Amino acid sequence: MVNTYKNNRKCQNCSTPISDQTHALRKSCPRKRMPDGSVLSCKDDFHSAKNKKENRSYRKLIAHHKSMDKKIYYLLRNIGETVILEDINRYGIILKRPIELSKNENGGFIYTYMQYSIIQLNNKQYKITKHDPVY
Repeated sequence: MVNTYKNNRKCQNCSTPISDQTHALRKSCPRKRMPDGSVLSCKDDFHSAKNKKENRSYRKLIAHHKSMDKKIYYLLRNIGETVILEDINRYGIILKRPIELSKNENGGFIYTYMQYSIIQLNNKQYKITKHDPVY
């Protein structure tokens, strides 16, 4: 069977012609296993580049929360579970951007991060608790 290219279909990643005999849903080159064991995949490369642009702002959000968890960890390790606002500020923890913000029964706020919660006990004191990661 001879491949024909009359329909002018091309790979959406590398623009290599796709034969007319290939299934009509195929939009990219077939995967190729290289001698070194790596895999060339135009489909994966195309979608990876597209998702990279779309997820740029989410990466900043992830980096922020990863940083906050690390800072809370060091605050907890060095100061203890009961801290004051000055300690929180000294360690660079931003209370305005938690994953979740709620109120406790005392009317104080609960700032929830990925692995830790900072609970406002009164106007001066806060308590740090560890919890299962928020997904």
